[in-house]
Amino acid sequence: LDVLMDDIGGPPMAAGLSVDEARAAIWEYLGEAEEEDLERMCHTQLSALMVNLGGPLIDASIPIEQARDMAWAYVESLDDGVFEYEPDDQ
Repeated sequence: LDVLMDDIGGPPMAAGLSVDEARAAIWEYLGEAEEEDLERMCHTQLSALMVNLGGPLIDASIPIEQARDMAWAYVESLDDGVFEYEPDDQ
């Protein structure tokens, strides 16, 4: 999770955090981050973020814009617990 926080441009993790505390720190950072932070991520970063957050897998073959939209939809869904995403082209 420390690597993930670094990958998404977050602050360094405090030493000795439990896994739950580290996840909470990532969520707090994401809550404060602007959508533009996700807009700067590549497929690899988005995939790592989704894996660590328990989100959907992001296929590296989809356009980066679609991957970012999917990741953003998942992050936004965390407030209400309902993840719904359909690509614009469908």
